[in-house]
Amino acid sequence: MTTPNECKANIDSLKLIHQGTSQDKRVSEQLKPTYVQVDERKIENAVVFAKAYARYLNFYGNNNTVTGDWEAFFSRDVSVQLALAAIQDVEYYKSNIKASFDFLNNREHKDDATELKNQLGYLFSSIATLAKQLDVLKEGLPTEIALKNTLQNLIRSQLAAGFRQLILYYRDILKLKEKPAEPSHAHLLIELAKHVDAHE
Repeated sequence: MTTPNECKANIDSLKLIHQGTSQDKRVSEQLKPTYVQVDERKIENAVVFAKAYARYLNFYGNNNTVTGDWEAFFSRDVSVQLALAAIQDVEYYKSNIKASFDFLNNREHKDDATELKNQLGYLFSSIATLAKQLDVLKEGLPTEIALKNTLQNLIRSQLAAGFRQLILYYRDILKLKEKPAEPSHAHLLIELAKHVDAHE
């Protein structure tokens, strides 16, 4: 009679070799308890939420009367300003800008004046809003934060010239409002300028 140890020692050179994973290793990552967290938000999301929530919290003065809310206390904190910048979806912004440029550059849309106005108005308002928010961030940062100087340098060296050109384009469109719209393209530009006004 063979012992258990002898059985283990018998190795069949022709045995079937399994290449698959064992049963305990076949569990899908999505089924593991750690795959989805109860709260997957990052700290910057929590900071921005706290700033927004502070608007609903009353601030009481010395005589126990409501004199405002707590938002101002959060807004002045540099971490809130940085958190607001950190949660922006840059890829979404870039894809929307690209989609508008692609629409304007597609000659098949040359007769769709309404949508051309919409897309150009969106570009004007998006770029102007971005420039304004960058300036708000730069001005709100304390001088001891290195990001303030970095933003100032980037605005001067890379953004100022392009934004100045954009303003000149917009100014030229506004000048056309005072002229008779004889050529069809001039009439379209006047309408574009009105649409941009509506987006401000």
